[in-house]
Amino acid sequence: MYLNPNRGYLAGLIVLVLAIHFWAIFSSGYFYIWWLDLLLHFLGGFILGTASISFLLPRLEIKNPRPLVLYFFIILGLVSLLGLLWEYFEFLIDFFFANRGIIPRSQLGLEDTLSDLLMDLLGGAFAHFLFIKHSRSTKNS
Repeated sequence: MYLNPNRGYLAGLIVLVLAIHFWAIFSSGYFYIWWLDLLLHFLGGFILGTASISFLLPRLEIKNPRPLVLYFFIILGLVSLLGLLWEYFEFLIDFFFANRGIIPRSQLGLEDTLSDLLMDLLGGAFAHFLFIKHSRSTKNS
């Protein structure tokens, strides 16, 4: 049903996203490049979707006439859950550190949170559609 994502590719993406994230934190990159947060949330959703396809879905034994639709919602569910947990993490960082002036705020408001969650979902959906195997019907003439 899915092409098997290369785990080395997945590890490389994780390292890349973490490197960009730490660079953006320490250099104020999120302040100067407004779309960087959106890009990293998209890539984070893509990584989570790819990890779901690579690690979790091969272990599921779902008997369903339309398993790809079910897998799509499992991937989006996992991506949205982890994206939501990340947003709570950012909220707690702001509560304990940014409110005391130790670091800049990471949550800029409801619009920022919702756009982050949307980009997480779009990244997970992109992973689903990128790695899905398309069956080709062959005609015997």
